Parts: sequence; C-alpha cells; structure tokens
Amino acid sequence: MNGITILDQARTPMGPFSRAEVEEKLRRGEVSLSSLAYVEGLTQWTPLREVLAKVDGANPPVPAPVGVPAPTAGAMPTPAVSLSTTSPIYSYAATMQPPSHLVYAGFWLRFAAVFLDGLILTVFGFFFGAAIGFVFGMSGMIGRARITNDDGTLNVGFIVMELIVIGAMILVRWLYFALQESSAAQATLGKRALGIRVTDLEGRRISFLRATGRFFGKYISALTLCIGFMMAGFTERKQALHDMIASTLVVRN
Repeated sequence: MNGITILDQARTPMGPFSRAEVEEKLRRGEVSLSSLAYVEGLTQWTPLREVLAKVDGANPPVPAPVGVPAPTAGAMPTPAVSLSTTSPIYSYAATMQPPSHLVYAGFWLRFAAVFLDGLILTVFGFFFGAAIGFVFGMSGMIGRARITNDDGTLNVGFIVMELIVIGAMILVRWLYFALQESSAAQATLGKRALGIRVTDLEGRRISFLRATGRFFGKYISALTLCIGFMMAGFTERKQALHDMIASTLVVRN
C-alpha cells in the first residue's frame, strides 16, 4: 500500500508520508484525525482516522517466530509493520500527472456552472449597459440608437458607446473569472454553487496569470464551433480545450 497523502488547510496535498511520519505529525499537531487524507484503494478524500484504520488493517502486527518467547509484562509490544519503503510511492513532482484520486467534474456539471455564471453576468450587464446608455444619451452623443444618421453618415456616438460596452463587458468577464478562479475558493460563484473548482494538473490553486490564460483560451474554444467546450465531455480528464491550453483541471470539491 502506498504512502498517505494529506490535505493541508489550504487544500494542498502533502506527502505522501509513511505511517510513522503521520504519527509524528499528529503528535506535533500539524494534522488532526479529522484532516482529509488519501491512500491507494480509496476513491475520495477521507478523514485521516479512517485512512489510518485502513492502513493498520492492511499491515497487521508481525507474529513472533516459532520458538521466540512472547514479550514479558511491561515489554514493548511488537510494532506494526511500517509501510514498505520499496513500494512505488506516488510522486507529484516526478510524474507531473494529476493525483489519481481527484474526481473530475463532467460536462453537464460544468455546463450548469457556466449557466449560473452567465445569469449573474447578464444581470450585471443589463444594469451596466443601461447606465452607459443613460450617460451617453444625456451627453447627446448617441442621437438615435442606430449606426447611421438620417443623412447616411455614421452615428459616431452610438458606435463609440457600443465599443465601450463591449470592451467593458470583456474586462468584467475576465476579472470575474480570473480573480475568483485564482482565489482561495478556486471557483466562480456558479462553480461554488455546484461544488466544483479549478486546479492545476497537480490539484493545486492556480495563479491569476494562469486563470487569465484559461479565460482567453475560451475564445479559442468558441472559435472551434464550441467543440473546444464539448471536449470536456469525452476527454480523459474532462478537460475542455482551454483547460488543455492553460494546463488546468475542473474537479469536484
């Protein structure tokens, strides 16, 4: 059985550790029995007390050889066999592959999160657009709400307003996604509601720069007739095209 991986308070995987190393961390108060942990054979993060019970059950105490007397009263009992030092322990740095116990968020769960985020941004966009239209209308720059005037000339005020609104909405969407997905929550409001988050390939929090690359990568996913988005439904790690570009994953909490 491989080593024990433990989530710290920042939800970053630590380890893997041997049984003895975990005991030492418990003694020093670095982790607790309620900390979430993982060991080979589990399908999700599990409280450390249950993981230790699983490890101890797989490594029972070694019986004394025939002919060797049982320990006398007060003697130290035979310790449980420690985790094998020769077994292949999972290494994030060595493999650069995502931990096998991460549960990837599927296409429909991600679609629902995008739908919720879209509703939030639509409501914001409505009020923002109304405010911009009011300002330009009061300034007299728009005239009629169309691209040309009565004499056939371009309605410059209307075109400027449209460009400002489009640019501002791109800016708002960028900051909405990039700031939240690179935050401690690692998720937008829609993703939080569905219990999913964005991570790097090792299950860790991503930087604002990577979140920015992921956001603008969505335009590339859109340019493929949205096939880039649908890739989240059939790729091995449920990655959309923009996830592959930014080296990110969307996983369940």
